[in-house]
Amino acid sequence: MRRFRCIKGDGYYFTPGLVYTLNKENSVDGNRGSTINRIEYETGIEWLERMENMKFEELPEE
Repeated sequence: MRRFRCIKGDGYYFTPGLVYTLNKENSVDGNRGSTINRIEYETGIEWLERMENMKFEELPEE
């Protein structure tokens, strides 16, 4: 699974410093049970960065 640390988030659904994981559909679950689907992008993370101005860094595999 690909993991991403939130660098710049909204503090409600995505909190800076926390780690989020892409699921098998390349969507990501936020803090409040919301799921961000990839929509027209490769992953939900890419959608958040482009549409919501958030920033994430991908972490190495464990």
